[in-house]
Amino acid sequence: MTRDLFVGLLFLGAVLLVGVFTLMVRGLPASAANYRLSVEFKDIAGLNKGDAVRVRGYKNGEIENIDFTEERVLVTLRLFSEIEPKSGYAFEVLPTSPLGGTYLKYSPGSGTAVDTDQLVGRAGADLFGTVSEILNENREDIRKSISSLENILEAIDSGNGVISALFRDTTLRDDFAQTLSDTKEVTHRILESEGLLGALVSDTQMRDDIEQSITGIRVTIDKISSGEGPVGALVHDERLKEQIEQIFQRTDQFTEDIQNSRGLIGALLRDEQLKQSFQTFARDASNLVDEVRRGDGLLSSLINSSQLRDDILGTASDLSSVMERVRSGPGTVYSLIHDQVLYQRATDAVALLRDATEDAREQAPISTFFGILFAPF
Repeated sequence: MTRDLFVGLLFLGAVLLVGVFTLMVRGLPASAANYRLSVEFKDIAGLNKGDAVRVRGYKNGEIENIDFTEERVLVTLRLFSEIEPKSGYAFEVLPTSPLGGTYLKYSPGSGTAVDTDQLVGRAGADLFGTVSEILNENREDIRKSISSLENILEAIDSGNGVISALFRDTTLRDDFAQTLSDTKEVTHRILESEGLLGALVSDTQMRDDIEQSITGIRVTIDKISSGEGPVGALVHDERLKEQIEQIFQRTDQFTEDIQNSRGLIGALLRDEQLKQSFQTFARDASNLVDEVRRGDGLLSSLINSSQLRDDILGTASDLSSVMERVRSGPGTVYSLIHDQVLYQRATDAVALLRDATEDAREQAPISTFFGILFAPF
């Protein structure tokens, strides 16, 4: 098979395919129904006799006749089934495909029927015409875009910028290739369940643990939302919220008092005289401690003298022994504490002594009077 024969067969096959495609698109009349409508157009956009009439995308008729005048174009269409136009109807000429051809789109509308003698249609936008119109309307913007693209390509070609470096800088190219290699290696490790990410992808136990943790967090959030627990109370309990607000208000008031030098702490922070007095007191206290540490007084001896410490410990030991003997008895002090009879006698003696003292005090004026009276004798 020669090259020319192959090209010829390829051309004939393409033409045949286009013809078959055209027949499939255009179709053939399905019946010989006689329900006809006449529609007036100002422009039919290449509509021809035999073109299909489609209702909701289905071929339900064809163009039977086209009557052209200087002011209008009257198109007669034959429908395969009777579909009357109603309010909101539409007849629109649309392109079949980018390869060419047209068809008439018929939208019957809804509501009340309309007068079929005054039907009006319109031509839809042609695909290439629409594209041409868009290009014409945006010609300046397209020119600017092309100019910007040329500037970008020139900058890349001149070696400026990161993109140009990607094309020309071998080091950057090698780094990029190394990055891709590292990414591939990391992905391979993850798929092989290596590392934390690999475990997250493949380890079912870890996945279950994370799901349980998320479930626990969700349960905790639900409890907080329902007002359970301290945090829920903080969120929902109005009384607790008011108490916390009062605490913050008091804290703010306390801070304001300190800033305004009210109270002891505020005075310590801002009152220079009190601060100097406190510093003097601290200095004197430090000197006193030094004197106690180095001096010979009683306090220094109590702290530094081992002999005095031993004496005090000995005295405390002796006092403890005396108290133990008093507690265990016998003896006068033990009897005074534990013997009820002796205690009662001591109480009676004290009472007699008190009575005698009272009698002597009451008889003192009489004794004095008689002493003065009989003094001359």
